[in-house]
Amino acid sequence: MDSINFKAVSLRTGTIKALEKTTNKYKNKKVTLVKLNNSSESDYSALKKLSKLWSSEDNFIETILAKLRYFNKNPQNASIIYLLTSQTKNLRTLKANKILGVAEVSDTDKTCFLEYMQTRPDSTFSKSNRKYKYIGEYLLNFVTKKFGKKNLYLHSVDNAVDFYKKYGFEIVQKDLTNQLMKYMK
Repeated sequence: MDSINFKAVSLRTGTIKALEKTTNKYKNKKVTLVKLNNSSESDYSALKKLSKLWSSEDNFIETILAKLRYFNKNPQNASIIYLLTSQTKNLRTLKANKILGVAEVSDTDKTCFLEYMQTRPDSTFSKSNRKYKYIGEYLLNFVTKKFGKKNLYLHSVDNAVDFYKKYGFEIVQKDLTNQLMKYMK
């Protein structure tokens, strides 16, 4: 694992699909999955920049930033934040405009909870002409492999339920604002 200057840790590299403007076809794009250091000011700063970049859409980054401030005062309650970035070289500085997706996981002895998962606004699952494909799948596959042996839960908005079902989650409680789902594979 490479330690990165902005204090995050590189976990692994992989590929997703990126829309090539000249051919209007999707091609493989290398990506890096990193784990943030919750107490790093530079990581916090990168997320602040990201929130401004994604501000045109509803995003969870402000919620994650608020949690990071809380985690600094209460480290025993800290969750784990993963970023998928298109940076594969020169990982000395995190470039907010290269961040493709964010996932936050809380992990206890008996259960895990996928608190948030979000992709860039121009590449969400519901968009037909996305700039990138498979960001959410990449993040979700990582989370389910790492935490799926425990009881892994999430709350899903209605338009994302089908996405999570596709990757092994089932609804366990419907009468909520966001449906409670559990990983069943």
